[in-house]
Amino acid sequence: MKSLKGKILTGFLVVLALVLAMVIIIYTAIYIMNKQTTNVIDEELPLLLVANEIEMNITERTSLARAYLLYGHKNYEQSFVSLSEANDVSIKILLKLLPSKETNEAVDRIIEWEEMIETEVFELFANGDEELAWFNLRNKIEPVGEELISTFKILSTTRANNIKSDGRGVIESGIMTARISIGIGLTTIVIGLIVAIFMANSLSKPIVAVANYMRVIASGDLTQKEMKTHSTDEVGVLYSSVNYMKQKIRDMVMEMGRVSKIVTNQSVDLSRAALEVSVGSEQVAKTMEELSIFSETQVTSASELQETMSSLSEFVHDANEHGIIASEESGVVLDLTQKGSLSIHESISKMELINVQVREAVGKVNKLEKHSKEIDQLVNVISDIAGQTNLLALNASIEAARVGEQGKGFAVVANEVRKLAEQVESSVNLITSIVSMVQTETEAAVESLHLCFDQVESGTKQINSTGHAFDDISKSIQSVVKGIHVISEDLSRITNGTHVMNSAIFQIASISEEASAGIEETAASSEQTTSSMQEITANSVSLSAASTNLDQLIRQFKI
Repeated sequence: MKSLKGKILTGFLVVLALVLAMVIIIYTAIYIMNKQTTNVIDEELPLLLVANEIEMNITERTSLARAYLLYGHKNYEQSFVSLSEANDVSIKILLKLLPSKETNEAVDRIIEWEEMIETEVFELFANGDEELAWFNLRNKIEPVGEELISTFKILSTTRANNIKSDGRGVIESGIMTARISIGIGLTTIVIGLIVAIFMANSLSKPIVAVANYMRVIASGDLTQKEMKTHSTDEVGVLYSSVNYMKQKIRDMVMEMGRVSKIVTNQSVDLSRAALEVSVGSEQVAKTMEELSIFSETQVTSASELQETMSSLSEFVHDANEHGIIASEESGVVLDLTQKGSLSIHESISKMELINVQVREAVGKVNKLEKHSKEIDQLVNVISDIAGQTNLLALNASIEAARVGEQGKGFAVVANEVRKLAEQVESSVNLITSIVSMVQTETEAAVESLHLCFDQVESGTKQINSTGHAFDDISKSIQSVVKGIHVISEDLSRITNGTHVMNSAIFQIASISEEASAGIEETAASSEQTTSSMQEITANSVSLSAASTNLDQLIRQFKI
């Protein structure tokens, strides 16, 4: 049996296997690319460089030999020797990198070529045989050098082609790796989605089917076929459990229906028998009742009187208790009323104090308004004086201009006086605007204070009225408290009298009950039988009704 846990783990293992395969392929491709790159760096590239160095060395030494023959300087010969030594190092590297027969033959030919230059060119030129040296250089040395250069050029070309080939291989491997990675990644995503959808469906569909099946069972339909599944995991166990539960419910409902029918039939029979016994018991009870009418009438009268007195006593006792409670509560109300009256009187005192303060504030603001009007009058006087001063200054300026040179000093003074008058007029205008603003604000404050004063007076009157009302209430409550105390005392005396009367009536009832005890015992037996049969009848009816309800509930199920 494969569980849901195993299926889920299997799906994830498949996805992990694909991811692992992708990792292995990428690692292998990277390993191959690293190997090819290492081969290029460690073998092909050094061989290419060495071949190029040897090729250039041979070309340079050929040129040095020709220059030596042309100019005869020893420097060329020394440079030739230095290049030969450098070439020996390159040859060692070449033999190390490419140990083969062709390499050894090429190295031997280089050595022979060097010896030919030493013996057949440099020595002959040093001995004075320049023509033979030139002849050997042109006909022997240079052809062999060109052949060696061609050999190493072929080697360089081969290595360059190898490097290009390895580079293309690395690029192709990278492209292939990328394609494979993308393919495996897409495959992993697709398979992961497929696994996720499959697992979601494998979990959700059975649960939805079970929920729908249970909903049908909850509606009372037990005729549904059993749920079928080929799964052997937890879903199969769930299906089997639901089928088992449905079958058990069906069996239980059928058994309850059978028992309900039996109970209904037996309750009908029991009701019929109980009714017959009850009729006989009622006839016996009627006969016994006729024998005990007189005694019962007497006992009943005494009992009724006793009950009446008991009720009266209870009513009087309750009234007495309520009177006591009312007295206590009225005392509390009286205390609260007195406290409220004190609070009202305190509020009246505070409102009167506020009224006095508001009156003082109104008076002060009225004085402020009066002073601001006086300031306005003074400002008007100053403004008139400034206007007259300005006019006098203007007249003085006109007189000074008419006088001429002699009146220049007077004209300056008149001009300064005019400026001063203008400044005074400007200041007066500013003061006038400020005083107007102060008057406006003062008038608004006066109106607000008058309104506040009116409200305070109204509140004071209202609180005074409330205080008088509290005083009247306090007096009324005091009268009520006194009346309640009187009523409570009267009720206490009535309670004591009813207790005495109740005791006497109880003694009379006891004597009457003892006289009719024998008759009542006989009637009681008959009544007890009748009562028992009535209870049996009622229980059988209730049982029949319960079985009917049970049958109706069972019919809600479809079996």
